[in-house]
Amino acid sequence: MKKVKSIIYQLHQQHIKLSLQGDNIEVASRDNKLTPEQIQLIKSHKNDIIAYLKTLEYSNTAVAKIPEIPAAAHYEMSDAQRRLWLVCQMEETSAAYNLPLAVDLQGTYDLNYFQKAIEATIERHEVLRTVFKEDETGEVRQWILPVNDLGFTVDYQDYQNEQNPKEASKNYITNDSYKVFDLENGPLIRASLHHLSTNEYVFYYNMHHIISDGWSLDVLANDVMIFYNAFKNNTTPALPALRVQYKDFVVWNTKQLAENTLKEGKQFWLEKLAGELPTIDLPGQKLRPKFKTSNGNVLRTTVPVSLTEKLNDFVKAQQGSLYTGLIAALKTTIHKYTAKNDLIIGSPVVGRSHPELENQIGFYVNNLILRNVIDTDDSFQSFYTKVKQNTFDSFQHASYPFDRLIEDIGIKYDMSRTPIFDISLTLHNATEALVSMESDMDEIEEVGRGVCKNDIEFHFRPEGDVISILVKFNNDIYEVSTMTNFIKHFK
Repeated sequence: MKKVKSIIYQLHQQHIKLSLQGDNIEVASRDNKLTPEQIQLIKSHKNDIIAYLKTLEYSNTAVAKIPEIPAAAHYEMSDAQRRLWLVCQMEETSAAYNLPLAVDLQGTYDLNYFQKAIEATIERHEVLRTVFKEDETGEVRQWILPVNDLGFTVDYQDYQNEQNPKEASKNYITNDSYKVFDLENGPLIRASLHHLSTNEYVFYYNMHHIISDGWSLDVLANDVMIFYNAFKNNTTPALPALRVQYKDFVVWNTKQLAENTLKEGKQFWLEKLAGELPTIDLPGQKLRPKFKTSNGNVLRTTVPVSLTEKLNDFVKAQQGSLYTGLIAALKTTIHKYTAKNDLIIGSPVVGRSHPELENQIGFYVNNLILRNVIDTDDSFQSFYTKVKQNTFDSFQHASYPFDRLIEDIGIKYDMSRTPIFDISLTLHNATEALVSMESDMDEIEEVGRGVCKNDIEFHFRPEGDVISILVKFNNDIYEVSTMTNFIKHFK
């Protein structure tokens, strides 16, 4: 049963929800797409998944609602918010936690309705009008402002007469992406509408990570467009009321920790992270700065069709997933580079274990710690089996807050590194083929500068028959040539 729960949770991280429809499984995906390996994963465990879902459906101990807390002048912060607030006290670090996103729009749009739609979304989600400042005792707390006191406006940019409207929009977005937010006064969201041509717009918005995460970016875009269409057509927005808000989640989660509801998770991680924690320093790195920076470079490449097919065939034969296949391959490459056997990488997970959090905006994302010890006598197949099991076990306890874990293990703070892990891996949702099949699949393109919160971040995305790879790395630590060679060896 633990394995089934881990599969369901893993799919949840990929925005895939499983529910019962009679005696069959109903699958819902945020983008209505499933990869062949996701389909195979569900099929191969179909009977066990149905049995587990039935125990949930007919259980007398249904999932308890998150309680609403009484209104107050201010509210406590989550562990994640508290750590991020401390990190962001250095201005040059704060911009690293901006979450910008641009959405292409086709058709004609009314600026007044658009302004109203975003304001309605801010009204709907309290966290979008939250600021962070000290109370009378000197403790930093969440303060929720009325929309009218937030000072929020939509910035309209008309680029129709520009020689290159798309380039003008891109420059605006690049500049805004690195502008620092004022955590004490807000607002912690900026939005603009770029008019490129008669029927072409860009909706750009940027939120600070302390009130948001990757999942929240999609929620905001969805809510804004629903509100916009409702205002435009003079209809009622098709959005269910939010019974609870982020502040309610914080109190509920804190209570779970205090009451030892997550005691099993805490014990699992204390055992998993016992002893000296390894670090990862690839050969050829520069002298590490005394204080951690977020100055990044970005490289992009593609795993070609033939190699993607082989990888998918391998994990399918092992009854695994692309996610665990990539983890095993990456750790094997790191081992070959460093000769280290004890390896830790991090992987962001959605962190919305309660159904009432699905449509919320807030800082819910959690870091999953993946620690494996490589036995050099193992075959890759044997090592993969261990990685698969370890990943399932770790997902079983993925709800335990990473920031609380840092406190639990009493890790010695190193101002030059991310706590616990140096390298992260993210598998994003599958998309249609975005890469030209005629392009050189082994080409490694230097995209340019970018923010890198860890030493190295690996971002994978299935695109049609290939896998795209985006590698962000801290250029105060690694040279482009070092990372280019590493990517070649990884492939």
